[in-house]
Amino acid sequence: MLNGAVLDISTVLKAATIIRAKVVPSNLLSVLMKIVIENAGAQRASFYSMRRTGLAIQARGEDAGATIEVLQNLLAETSEDLSVPLAQFVHRTREPLVIADALSDERCRSQPYIVKRRLSPSSAFPS
Repeated sequence: MLNGAVLDISTVLKAATIIRAKVVPSNLLSVLMKIVIENAGAQRASFYSMRRTGLAIQARGEDAGATIEVLQNLLAETSEDLSVPLAQFVHRTREPLVIADALSDERCRSQPYIVKRRLSPSSAFPS
């Protein structure tokens, strides 16, 4: 209720349509990435989605969220920005993965991304 008046469904739908038309997806994704990185206390993060061609990186953030880059379906397999096998595992199982010491964990220590970035700890969450 707004000032004693009940909003009807057509008003809500009209408002939702206008808001959706005004939202720029890349700006929204950038803001969401910054929030996720800050709340996780992470130094870097990537947001990926599954496409017909495989995993695609949609956005990535570095420097604890100070640098956010929105991408256009960058194929994960051709990128050095994430551990593809770990991302595929999380996507397949739909379960979060948190590794306290990625450099010592047998699932991670041979992953070029983990070794190159010397990541420890490491985590991944399904979208």
